[in-house]
Amino acid sequence: MKDHFSKVFRYLLQGVVIILPFLITFALVYYAFDFIDGIIPGMPRGLGFIVVIAFFILIGYLGSRFFLGRMVLGLFDSALEKIPGLKIIYTAVKDFAEGFVGDKRKFKQPVLVKINNDPEMHRVGFITQEDLSMIGLDEKIMVYVPHSYNFSGNLFVVQRENVQDLNMDSSAAMKLAVSGGVAGFNDDENEANA
Repeated sequence: MKDHFSKVFRYLLQGVVIILPFLITFALVYYAFDFIDGIIPGMPRGLGFIVVIAFFILIGYLGSRFFLGRMVLGLFDSALEKIPGLKIIYTAVKDFAEGFVGDKRKFKQPVLVKINNDPEMHRVGFITQEDLSMIGLDEKIMVYVPHSYNFSGNLFVVQRENVQDLNMDSSAAMKLAVSGGVAGFNDDENEANA
């Protein structure tokens, strides 16, 4: 009887491990869709989502392709950066978003940062600033190290000699760091780096 209970419990845990990623992914997609869909009140379900996404695409297109679009967005940008209080929030969110997507991506050079000598330990990070001479730190660089399973991280100022470049794509390195190393390596990523 005890063996049967133990097998059933093992199957239960295995079922949770199999289903949980699907449930969490579905819930996140559903809530993101629901949030975006509700931005424009009074729209039929689904149409609000399409309108908001189309608006984002239009803004991205105008902001990257047309001088007038860039000028208007620049005026809006500079206006928000002059409002006390809002400036701090706006610039932090803007810089964080630009760090991950767009032409000004910051997290594109993955590295290993030595954090301990004995025993030797490293963390996966991304170089964000290589020239710190303007603040008197000629021999140092800035490395952002994301936390696993979180949207936060630490910024370390380290000696360049304690940083080793990683021979991998930056998005694969971010996935590896954020997943706590569980994501592993895909065969196609290894072939691309070979």
